Amino acid sequence: MDDHSSTGGYTRQLHNLIQGSRGLHKMNWEERVSGADHNQQWIVTVYIDDAPLGTASGSRKNVAKDRAAREALIALGVIDG
Repeated sequence: MDDHSSTGGYTRQLHNLIQGSRGLHKMNWEERVSGADHNQQWIVTVYIDDAPLGTASGSRKNVAKDRAAREALIALGVIDG
């Protein structure tokens, strides 16, 4: 994977895509954390129109969120996997 996910680029790209739909689509995030405080694992799912399009995990919430956004962009055919 490239360095894109460490910058939040996929999250931003997905947000811009949904914003560009002018209210035709809605996006929601579900964030869960597990593990001890010193070894947390975040699991993030992004929903577009109530359908789960991307789920990913990471040791930081923003990384898991960006990875989930990448999965959603792939599912929508916006980027290649």
